[in-house]
Amino acid sequence: MSELGYDIIVEASEGLINRSLENIQKEKIIPVIKGKYLLDVPEILKKYQKLEYEITLTEPLRVDALTSRKIKIFFKAALKLSFSILQVKTDASGIIMSRPSYNRASNQLELEIQEIRLDEIKLIESIDLPGFLLNSINDIIRGIIRKGLDDLDVIPVSPIVGKLDLPEMPPGKDNLLPVGFGKVEVFDHDKVSVALDIKLAGNGVKASLVNINLRNDLAVAVSDSAVKKVLEFWWERTTYLKRHGFTDRIKIDDVDELINYFSNYSIELFPKLLTLGFVELDWDIINIWLDYSGGIEVHKPAIIMEEDNIRLEAETIVDLSAVLRIELDAALEFDTSGPIPDIFTPWKDDKVVDRSRRIFNTLRYNARQKHIELVNTELSLIVDDEQHLLLEIESFDLDVGLNWRLPRRVMKRLERNIEKKVLKEFPRIPLTPSVIRHQMEGSGLLLDLDIQSVTQLEDSMVVNADIKYSVD
Repeated sequence: MSELGYDIIVEASEGLINRSLENIQKEKIIPVIKGKYLLDVPEILKKYQKLEYEITLTEPLRVDALTSRKIKIFFKAALKLSFSILQVKTDASGIIMSRPSYNRASNQLELEIQEIRLDEIKLIESIDLPGFLLNSINDIIRGIIRKGLDDLDVIPVSPIVGKLDLPEMPPGKDNLLPVGFGKVEVFDHDKVSVALDIKLAGNGVKASLVNINLRNDLAVAVSDSAVKKVLEFWWERTTYLKRHGFTDRIKIDDVDELINYFSNYSIELFPKLLTLGFVELDWDIINIWLDYSGGIEVHKPAIIMEEDNIRLEAETIVDLSAVLRIELDAALEFDTSGPIPDIFTPWKDDKVVDRSRRIFNTLRYNARQKHIELVNTELSLIVDDEQHLLLEIESFDLDVGLNWRLPRRVMKRLERNIEKKVLKEFPRIPLTPSVIRHQMEGSGLLLDLDIQSVTQLEDSMVVNADIKYSVD
């Protein structure tokens, strides 16, 4: 995709437009059109001058053709006219010539009605109409339908970029992403493209308003420029807490690798020396564990777009302290043989003086301000409930770089646990505002983005998705 001037391009298919029009009909988002109409009649026929009308669409509007500048929409409608106490019912069909536009106030793709052409008018029911009305009824109906549909002005299609807020942001207008409208164009007679720009300074490459190879209901081209702008705007304002504390424990079941720290000889030596050999310490290890705590501070990541790949460069700062604790079942014994080694006294010559379980803090460890880089990150693109496109880390590797005197298996478990905590606390990075509004304004119609494929280009990401409709 060559460099041009837009941050985000949303491309809607003819199929999406038709399905939107069908759901708009089901949900009665386009109301019954009511109004009054004045006829140009002689003074003697004044009682027939004013009439009231109701226009009801009897079938969903349907795109008949897309041209480079206009969209032809086929319609069928029922018309009820009231002349004083007289009524006329008729059916009509025809073509609405419209132009695609983007409503900046509602962030919605709309079709502006420009011209109405009637193909067929069928009189269903009339009661004692005067001859002059009967003779000119077709012209009257044409005039009323044109006026009624002109009053409708626009036809809503799809809420493109439904909301300008990003996830985990404080309330307030200043925290809404400043998205501006760029351009609307029709491509290949079967799709409409809306180009948008984020009104922030940035150095990333933007995207062209060109055919972006739409394969589903909707395609969204997110440029390198958009990703950088959204990340910068969000990181400065987000309510996401960038520092997180933690406390945890690793239980050590295999004590063989630790036994050198707590040998029988070294523990027994001191009471023997102090008591001329008459006092010994007999003990059993009940539990050994590592208690650790600290904090993780997440720095702003960088998103790198490459051909066929998107990378995340990220770093965290970790503070970590730990205590190796041991629980002993210890017995203090009086050795009646004194300094004579037990090997020379095969008889039982030890008497228990005291027995208890105690927990000892044996070794302490500390690591401060460890800069840890996340490498080999595996990423996925997801959609949240508000239809934002988000980048989520699925997995990564890190080298904590601790040189603590602990068995290798304990260190591996500690590093894995820290990795899990970083993964848990690392935020999902928003790439766009909500691509569509979750709920069509003025109705219970819900729209959800269902990603079908992601194509990564050198300076943009193209997301093809279908729209799922449901009713609240």
